[in-house]
Amino acid sequence: MKRTTLAQEDTFSEQVRYDENVAHNGYCRVRGCVKKIHSYHHRLPNTKSNRAKYPLFIQSCFNIAGLCFDDHEGHATSGVDITDREAQMYENFLQSLQSKEKNGTE
Repeated sequence: MKRTTLAQEDTFSEQVRYDENVAHNGYCRVRGCVKKIHSYHHRLPNTKSNRAKYPLFIQSCFNIAGLCFDDHEGHATSGVDITDREAQMYENFLQSLQSKEKNGTE
């Protein structure tokens, strides 16, 4: 059995990163910033407890924010971060999609 490192499990997939980049034309998501995306931020912190509570949401396209170096390092994430209530709403939505997919319904 192949072991996956914590870093591999707890980061966004290449597809999610690509989609975030395309959705924002490669620019930082912080309002008013015109710099290019340098790194990717978890809107809801990527903690062990959040991974357990929101297993589908935490690494999804709903929880990613592409940020420039200055905004990510300076923690200028106002307007980008998400609340637990919002995360729960997205988690419920993703679970319902997964359930429909397993049951073959739409």
